[in-house]
Amino acid sequence: MTTPYGPPSKDAYVYPVPNDCVGLVIGVKGETIMMLKEKSGCRNVQVATDSAPGSSTRNVFIEGDSEAVERC
Repeated sequence: MTTPYGPPSKDAYVYPVPNDCVGLVIGVKGETIMMLKEKSGCRNVQVATDSAPGSSTRNVFIEGDSEAVERC
């Protein structure tokens, strides 16, 4: 697994999210994803720009300590 910033840290997690729910994770103008990052204490929360061909999910990349990831 790689990220746009290089190899992920040991605190990196990838969660598949159904394509029709990705907008809920991002929110209007990215407000929800920014709030998730801020309130959870995660270092990074990103949604993949596209899903894999034929996939019904997109990956959400979350990086932070285990407690922050759980909160997120």
